[in-house]
Amino acid sequence: MQELGKPWVADAYNKHKMTGQDVLVCTTNGIKYLGVFVNFPDSFDKKWKIAAVVPRAEVTAATRAIIYRAVIIAAVITLVCLILIYVASGLITKPVSMIARNAGMIKGFHLDKVSGVKSYLTEIKLLNDAFIAMKNSLASFKRYVPADLVRQLIASGKEAKLGGEEAHLAIMFTDIVGFAALSESMTAENLMLHLSEYFAHLTPIIQDNYGTIDKYIGDGIMTFWGAPAKVPDAAYRACCTALRCQAKLAALNTKWIADAKPAMPTCIGIHTGDTIVGNVGSSDRLNYSIFGDNVNLASRLEGVNRFYGTKVIISRDVYQEISDRFICRPLDIVAVKGKTQSIKIYELVAEKDALVSKEITKFHTLFEKGFDAYLKKQWDKALDLFNDLQINNPEDKPVRIYVQRCKALRDNPHAVPDDWDGVVSLTEK
Repeated sequence: MQELGKPWVADAYNKHKMTGQDVLVCTTNGIKYLGVFVNFPDSFDKKWKIAAVVPRAEVTAATRAIIYRAVIIAAVITLVCLILIYVASGLITKPVSMIARNAGMIKGFHLDKVSGVKSYLTEIKLLNDAFIAMKNSLASFKRYVPADLVRQLIASGKEAKLGGEEAHLAIMFTDIVGFAALSESMTAENLMLHLSEYFAHLTPIIQDNYGTIDKYIGDGIMTFWGAPAKVPDAAYRACCTALRCQAKLAALNTKWIADAKPAMPTCIGIHTGDTIVGNVGSSDRLNYSIFGDNVNLASRLEGVNRFYGTKVIISRDVYQEISDRFICRPLDIVAVKGKTQSIKIYELVAEKDALVSKEITKFHTLFEKGFDAYLKKQWDKALDLFNDLQINNPEDKPVRIYVQRCKALRDNPHAVPDDWDGVVSLTEK
């Protein structure tokens, strides 16, 4: 074999003789060769062999090219499949994640944060439509039931049941002065539109101050603080709400008069105390409300404003909680209609941090001195103070009331019993 001058052929033949393999691989000068040896048929008189030795790369190059192309094609197909899977999963998982988020918002009763989900998948569209319908239904429900109460019911997963509990609440009643006459002067449609505008302005003020609107009673609003969720400084928030409602009404009444619409002057009464709060009604229909003597007293205080010509009256219980932050004028010690026990009442004037003129501050200081003298039966001293106040404040009704009272009591000393305590019994609501 060496005579051929082909060392790789010689190496292949030598390996064939040593191993007896007819198909083999040998290496010559670092190059691998593929060798195949085949014997001549036995009928041939010589034992010759046919050998084929070629570089292995020439044999496997085509196969490698096919394998390489197959790998490239497989990689491309895999990449395309991954992209399609990613896109398809995005079309499913993103809307499903949004729907799950909406479910969380609905559970927390944050309906304003619930948004629609766009999808081309029929099942997801149906699910989204169901959630939007649920949101709209709960939004309507929210207009009838306090939102905090609904949040608690949804969070607890419990069904609302009949029953109540005692809680310390701040209670506020509002009422429009002269509403009966106003309703007679307007058509039913115009009256409803005008009253709706009135409620539309006052309701957000109450809700922004964490008040729970119990109900609209004709032209009045019944509100309380402290249930169903606890409210820090309930009496303070109630007083802030009353003053802000009056400030808003002052602007609205000016506008309404300019637009040839009737003004809606409003009286407000605020009291605080232990109250029964809970669900009342039947097993089929419930009303979340408050009950008790303190509720009735708050309602009476609203009506007492008409006797004194004031806008906001608070009880002594409220005054004790908020006197360090509000300017209040002592009005009287009264036994309201239907009550035998007396209560000291105050006019809520302004927050102490508000810009209040020196004249107003001086007026209330002198009024309080006159009121103290009145309670001490110092009629002449009280009368002098109230007469001085009346000179510059002739329209102030409480001043006029005390001028008349002091004169009557001074001129009729025998009509004043020894145990006189200044209590006035009011016969009107």
